Amino acid sequence: MSDIQSASPDSINPAKRAKSRRILAPVLIPALLALLGFVGFPFHLHSMSHESTDDAYLESHMVNISPRVADHMATVRVKDNSLVKTGQVLTTLDPRDYQVELDVAMARLESVKASVTEAKAAVSAARNVIDEKWRAWNRNRPAWSRHR
Repeated sequence: MSDIQSASPDSINPAKRAKSRRILAPVLIPALLALLGFVGFPFHLHSMSHESTDDAYLESHMVNISPRVADHMATVRVKDNSLVKTGQVLTTLDPRDYQVELDVAMARLESVKASVTEAKAAVSAARNVIDEKWRAWNRNRPAWSRHR
């Protein structure tokens, strides 16, 4: 028998053993982390969207709905947990608040229209006064020019 075959594992040179560990550690640790990531990440994604119990399996596609405006609903046109289609009307809003705002806006519009009409009348009156003064000045101009 040769010396290599008769040597026990404990009698292998400790320097060689440490060198093999230094070479294997940088290779094995990233490989184990990569394997854990490839297996763990899909499992994590699956567990975020699926709920499981000891007795049953449940899969759900739920979407939160939030309004663009804060208002009271007049009617709800769908039942709980029913399927809806894109563009389907789910609820109608109470129009009373909007009707009040519309009435106020229309009253303001009429007020502004009346103010514009009044301003146009004032401009027309001012133009008439200017035209009157201009005609009077032109009529009296020859008399003024003689007195010079």
